[in-house]
Amino acid sequence: MTDLDLSMETIGLINEAEKRLRARIKDAVDEGDRIVFITEKGHLGQALGKEAKNLEMMRQLLKKDVKFVEWDDDKQIFVRNLFKPFDVASIRMETQSMEDAEGGEPTVRIRAIVEVEAKDKGKAIGKGGRNISSIRHIAKRHHEIDEVQVI
Repeated sequence: MTDLDLSMETIGLINEAEKRLRARIKDAVDEGDRIVFITEKGHLGQALGKEAKNLEMMRQLLKKDVKFVEWDDDKQIFVRNLFKPFDVASIRMETQSMEDAEGGEPTVRIRAIVEVEAKDKGKAIGKGGRNISSIRHIAKRHHEIDEVQVI
């Protein structure tokens, strides 16, 4: 993972969430009317709480929609987690080397091709592409995945 450049606002959100949830939070992404918290691996259940009570408490506290996603070192597992609760049939990672026009080091681009069950495809993409845009941003932020394609 790349080192995250966390703003003071993000650090404040993470600290508040950790204090209230008693779960380790790796990152928080504020999307305006929704906040996505990335939990440390193994801390998703604690963050959600019994019968999702913590999730509801955070929604009321922040007056925003809240989503929790569990971190994973494995790119494919992390991308699958980003798509929850939607049914993912398969994920294929492709790596493409791009030659530098000026003869420098080639750059490597990573693309995740995610096959989502037909019944969930529209919801996974979201109205106006909102959900897929969020997924792409977080995948890039945490695993340097340049593109996420839904098929």
